[in-house]
Amino acid sequence: IASSLVKINKEGKYIGNLLIDKVTEQYAGVYTCCTHNFIKGQKETSCVDITLAVEEVVSVDQHSEDTDYTLVMGSQVYGTIGYPLAASCKATGLPRPTISIERTDNQCGTVSTITKANDIEIIQVEYENNTYCNSDSFKCCGNNTIQGNPFSDCQQITVSFVDPEKPNDVKIENAGNLASDDSSLVSLMETLLLNCSAKSFPESEFAWEYRNSDSASNTFQRLDSSKFQVAISKEKGFTSSMLSTIGTVGDVFSGTNYEFQCTAKNVFGQTSVIKSIKITSSSANQVSANVYLGVGVVLFIVALVAIFVMYIFFIISSGKKKKSDLGVMSCVVCKCCEPKETPVDRQQPAFDYKLLSLEKMATNSFHVPLYSHPRLVPVDPADSFTRAPVYRELEQLTVQTNSMSKYEQLF
Repeated sequence: IASSLVKINKEGKYIGNLLIDKVTEQYAGVYTCCTHNFIKGQKETSCVDITLAVEEVVSVDQHSEDTDYTLVMGSQVYGTIGYPLAASCKATGLPRPTISIERTDNQCGTVSTITKANDIEIIQVEYENNTYCNSDSFKCCGNNTIQGNPFSDCQQITVSFVDPEKPNDVKIENAGNLASDDSSLVSLMETLLLNCSAKSFPESEFAWEYRNSDSASNTFQRLDSSKFQVAISKEKGFTSSMLSTIGTVGDVFSGTNYEFQCTAKNVFGQTSVIKSIKITSSSANQVSANVYLGVGVVLFIVALVAIFVMYIFFIISSGKKKKSDLGVMSCVVCKCCEPKETPVDRQQPAFDYKLLSLEKMATNSFHVPLYSHPRLVPVDPADSFTRAPVYRELEQLTVQTNSMSKYEQLF
């Protein structure tokens, strides 16, 4: 624990050192350092006293522990109705602190003090077979004095009692690389990661089993500790057990389809769930690529269908447009009216244009307005159209019938 060491410094002086591995209150006191030599055969001695004051400012912490009926989370202690509970805190410091409890709530527990070491004092509140107290709260405070200066520290602790229940909300989740594509897929080249979580009070213990779904026996078997490892974690009333393989999946399994069973258990009961796992030789990138390829094919087919529908719509719209064009053409044909006197060189027609129906086009005389000359082209609907020697631009046009298509050809 302690040892002495003598060294010679650069000036040739002897230096004595006292080494203490871990200073505690028991090392506090006065230490005497002595040296001697011989002068003319006489031993000469010289000593000096060194006072060691072991000091540490007091600090207080939660000291409650989990049991079958108790769950500790930070400064919160959960107990089970009808079962004993002990909530405690400790004060650490040098000189050794004194510890006390200030009651702030129902005061439904019994206080006792336990000193475990020279620098630690522990105080505990005990609730024996509690059936009437739903909650309690107390402040744990520690005090000590260093060189005449007082120091103190306090910790608030809350105790709550809940009804006992067996584990619930038990579920297994695949935490592997392929889980984002399919929660049941695991690659041969990765480590198996399965997380089993349960909500329970008191906290749960977990047992894992697995079986080969393709095997004839089809019975669950316990894990081989040389191939699997389990880690337990607790957070906000949930307890989790993470199962993983030691090495890759391909090193542990030879089959393809497996089922894993997780059983969460506490003193009030147990709940089991099963997760099916399919082992594949594909990596995460390959599975994602296959998924993206499938999505791409579907999108391509949808695009083709959309193009086909648009083409059909275009064909139908074009037919409707062609029919409407006939109506537009008929707007060029006008009821014959008395022409106004217009100079020969005028470039715009001087006629009163009026729209006619197809029936009127078959029973009335019409004229073609010429934009460069006011001369008319008489047409008799009862006769076949003949060549109208009106303008050299029209001399090559010959109309043989009264059909609308010929009006299109004319105009």
